[in-house]
Amino acid sequence: MFKNVLLVGLGSGIGGALRYLAFTILHEGRQVGFPLKTIIVNVLGCLIFGIVTGLAGSDPNNRGRLFEFLTIGICGGFTTFSTFAGDNMKMLCNGQLMDSFIYTMLSLVLCVVFCFIGNRIAIH
Repeated sequence: MFKNVLLVGLGSGIGGALRYLAFTILHEGRQVGFPLKTIIVNVLGCLIFGIVTGLAGSDPNNRGRLFEFLTIGICGGFTTFSTFAGDNMKMLCNGQLMDSFIYTMLSLVLCVVFCFIGNRIAIH
């Protein structure tokens, strides 16, 4: 268990550093309006997450430390949106269309609302 935590932590650090690097490379001056850098990182992270899960297959025995290092660690550090997309992919592949829709709507609405609430709490 401790080794897994260390591997995921290492992967998260690598993912965070890669996100910083990507944002630096994609720097377009002060970003106003549409958050293009964020969407590029999120889409790239989801692509990598999809490739790794596809290569691992549906056999849970293929999802060991390397899988967790790459998905939870690197992809999670690069963007947590990849986990959100992966959860949705799993539900859609299992025919859980309504669960996927509810999860998506709850995630989007609640995360934005609570981000706003947190911001208001901090400002006041």
